[in-house]
Amino acid sequence: MSVLFTGPLSIDPIIERLRVSVPQLKLVAGAADLAAATEKKFPLTPATFVLLATEKFGKVVSTTQRFRQNVTASFFVVTALRDHNIGKRGIEKSPELKQILAAQRAALLKWAHPEANRTGMRMGGTGKLLSYENALLGWQDVFQAEYQIQIEKSS
Repeated sequence: MSVLFTGPLSIDPIIERLRVSVPQLKLVAGAADLAAATEKKFPLTPATFVLLATEKFGKVVSTTQRFRQNVTASFFVVTALRDHNIGKRGIEKSPELKQILAAQRAALLKWAHPEANRTGMRMGGTGKLLSYENALLGWQDVFQAEYQIQIEKSS
C-alpha cells in the first residue's frame, strides 16, 4: 500500500505566507506560541496566530486500487492588536485592524496551500471579535482549504 497524502494540512506554510506578506505584524506563530503570548499578556502586537481548527470529511471516491476522500480544513487566524481608542470609536473604525485584516485576507485568499491539491484558500465560518480588554483586541478569521486523502494499493 502506498500512502500519497493523508493530511492534516500543516500550518507552517500559512505562517510563512503571512510573515512575508504582512510585514507590519511583529509576530506570526502557531498555537503553542498563542498560549505563551496569552500568559504574557501579548508583549508583541500586532501579532497573528494560526491554528488548524477542524477538518470536515466529504465525498469518498474509491476504486479497487485507489482510495480518495475530499477534506475541507479550516484554520483560525487570530490577530492580537493593542489599540487604546477602539473603546471610543468602535472596532470597525480601527485603521490598524482594517489594514492588517485586509493584508492577511489578500495574502491568503485564492493562495494555494502547497499540500492542498484542490482549490485556493477561501474564507469560511465567521470572522468575529474574541475579546477586548485593557486595550487588547483579539479578532478571529476562518480560512479554508480543500485537499484529498489519497491511498493507493500496491500490486
